[in-house]
Amino acid sequence: MQGDSENLSRMSATCAIQLGRFEEAVELLDLGRSVFWQQASSLRSDLEELREVDLELANQLEMIGAQVDAGNFSSQSLLYVEDPEIRSYGIEDVGRERRRLVGEWEGLRLERVRKLPRFENFLKPVPFSQLRQAAARGQVVVVNVS
Repeated sequence: MQGDSENLSRMSATCAIQLGRFEEAVELLDLGRSVFWQQASSLRSDLEELREVDLELANQLEMIGAQVDAGNFSSQSLLYVEDPEIRSYGIEDVGRERRRLVGEWEGLRLERVRKLPRFENFLKPVPFSQLRQAAARGQVVVVNVS
């Protein structure tokens, strides 16, 4: 899976380069290079900061994230469907529940967090203006193989 995200980021960066959008290309490469690391470490540290401001919201995000991850990293889905009428978990049921959870994560929870002071960039890719600081002491060469 990590390889897929890296390939996607390289192809996306190539498109951005062809369009002359070089800063965006660097952002896309950085995002693809570190997508899993960012998800793991950023979420942890960002959630700790959020807990200081809104404990309930941080707990909700963590719970939804764990449910979404359960379907990503196991051969059997661990997603919980609240409807007692659903006895089996077919591929369509799992997909539907996953879309619901992702919608809740992005639409309700993440949007609420980003409205809080100091959290407007919560779990967003690192902007080029910050990535550019890596070149403060010299040059940086970025090679994109696509």
